[in-house]
Amino acid sequence: MQVKVKLEFSNWAAVLSGVPQGSVLGPLLFLILVNDLPLWICNSLILMFADDTKVSRKICNENDGALLQQDLDSLMEWSKKCHLDFNIEKCKIMRVKHIFQTDVDVVDLRAQADEIYLCPHLTITLIYNIL
Repeated sequence: MQVKVKLEFSNWAAVLSGVPQGSVLGPLLFLILVNDLPLWICNSLILMFADDTKVSRKICNENDGALLQQDLDSLMEWSKKCHLDFNIEKCKIMRVKHIFQTDVDVVDLRAQADEIYLCPHLTITLIYNIL
């Protein structure tokens, strides 16, 4: 790859992974790169918009939690395969309802009180039980 600023060109350098920043083709190349990501998620719902990815699953028992973890592990495997690291600082977890306690924590994620989904066909209804 070579960078042009005004009339000057940089030296050629090999680009082994990623998408060129600031290019016209960059967004298209990124979409091609992440196009197979949903194929890696077998047990959960995945929503993608540009560079934002959300994975969710209703957790009713420990098996559901294990299936979600399996998909999260698959995401990490995909990330390593594509040389495209997730920014852990931007990763969040949103609990709608917590049913059981687990003692497995690999990475502490920042809790998120609310999140906006840009999906025209998705309706989210939150029901609160106040005792």
